[in-house]
Amino acid sequence: PDAYHDAFPNAQMQIRMFGETAHVLHSKAKPKKITVYTTCEKQLTFLCKQERSGDLRKDARMMEFNGILNRLLQRDAEGRRRKLRLRTYAVVCLNEECGLMEWVPNTACLRGCIVESMRWAAPQAKYLRFSDLRRIVDGMQANFKDDPAGMAREFREQILPFYPPTFHHWFLQRFAEPTALLEARTVFTRSAAVWSAVGHVVGLGDRHGENILIDTARGECVHVDFDCLFDKGLTLARPELVPFRLTPNMVDGMGVTGYEGPYRRVMEVTLAVLREHRLTLLSVLEPFLT
Repeated sequence: PDAYHDAFPNAQMQIRMFGETAHVLHSKAKPKKITVYTTCEKQLTFLCKQERSGDLRKDARMMEFNGILNRLLQRDAEGRRRKLRLRTYAVVCLNEECGLMEWVPNTACLRGCIVESMRWAAPQAKYLRFSDLRRIVDGMQANFKDDPAGMAREFREQILPFYPPTFHHWFLQRFAEPTALLEARTVFTRSAAVWSAVGHVVGLGDRHGENILIDTARGECVHVDFDCLFDKGLTLARPELVPFRLTPNMVDGMGVTGYEGPYRRVMEVTLAVLREHRLTLLSVLEPFLT
């Protein structure tokens, strides 16, 4: 036996103390952000969350699904060349409602990044207040209840002009060096495409601006909150009809080619991998049904 092998190490990471303060986030579930200090002199951040109407075990299972898909993407030649992956994080379920989630560092919500880009692009511009926006949308739903195409046309004409695509300014400000800008845009486009393909296949909904994060150091998309799975969004009071989230601002962040460049090609590669290994992935999704 190896004389230097420690079969029973004593230097395991253990909790030394908790941070004195906890930050309450502004989302609907009011999760708490806490800090843990370990015996290995590391500082870890977790999110304590309670889903009163959901199940955190979905998040844990979805992370397992993403981990397997990451391995399949690395085995595929086209996926490996493009370094395709889904960003994952640890989820510890304490029971059906409560759990701890690993805090993904260097991330900001997509909504905050877009608001930041608007301030850089047009600091004097006037935007609709949320109350006014909701009033207009409610009126559209009443007038175009049986005409989705008419409501979409009215939305484009009345609301979208107040919010011109400005997300490319966020990349210009964050990544001033041309090579870094190109790399960040490419990473954003590819990660958005992989998440779009996977979200469409598993019926992932509730993809608002707070549940899509952006890695501020790399530009990578990171999705959180996987309670709305298997087309659950279709059963909401206001059904979600889109297969995945692809807004004008997201397309604006992809550069001059928009969704017709790397985005389309990565979608094709990801869907091909999902189709080729569908039996393997279905075996992972089966526990969702029990």
